[in-house]
Amino acid sequence: DRQMHSARSLLEDAVNFRVMFTVKDAVATIRRGWREYISQPVLPASLAFVLVCFNVALAPGALMTTFLIHHGVSPLVLGAFGGSSALMGILATFMTPSLVKELGILKAGAAGLLGQSALLGTAVLVYLTGSIPRRGALFAFLGLIVVSRLGHMAYSVIGLQVVQTGSPMGKAKLIGATEIAVASLAELGMMAVAVAARDFSRFGAVAVLSAAAVAAAAWLYCAWLANHTQQLKTLFPS
Repeated sequence: DRQMHSARSLLEDAVNFRVMFTVKDAVATIRRGWREYISQPVLPASLAFVLVCFNVALAPGALMTTFLIHHGVSPLVLGAFGGSSALMGILATFMTPSLVKELGILKAGAAGLLGQSALLGTAVLVYLTGSIPRRGALFAFLGLIVVSRLGHMAYSVIGLQVVQTGSPMGKAKLIGATEIAVASLAELGMMAVAVAARDFSRFGAVAVLSAAAVAAAAWLYCAWLANHTQQLKTLFPS
């Protein structure tokens, strides 16, 4: 019995040590990832992507679907909205290489963000007029959001390429994983705001915040692009 008790104690100690080691290793990895993330030369491009993730209202998803159902939108329109948004993502995949070839990767990223910001800003204005219950205004509102997905998907692809190119060799995966984690936290935070404002009369406020986040992303990226450093010219010669 004593031997079994001693063996069990040794096993428990080994398990506890393993758990503590795993936790410490995870914390160290998170700290290292955060340090590398904030020190990368293309940080504004990554932060712009994070800001875009704050848009949870003016995009296909649970919040928009619930809003449309509340306004009595038919399943046919809901399906067309979701399908059209997915189609824009496919089109963006084919259009982005041509856009990058024409403008260069950095300016193509700016074009994607500015286009998305302008379209979502217009969609918010349509909503704030209070004419959404009318079919024409509703279709215009949804159409602007659908087309904005072109800019969203284009920048998703371009932003990833910019971060991978600008990240120090051997650290791209760590920085990319940290960016995804930060973007997920941003989206989660915005969803918490949406839940807090669960009254549909406050959907406009969440929509304004979403559009403002995308506008802030466009401003941050363009300001960074305007202050083109020698390091950026070396990383992105075009």
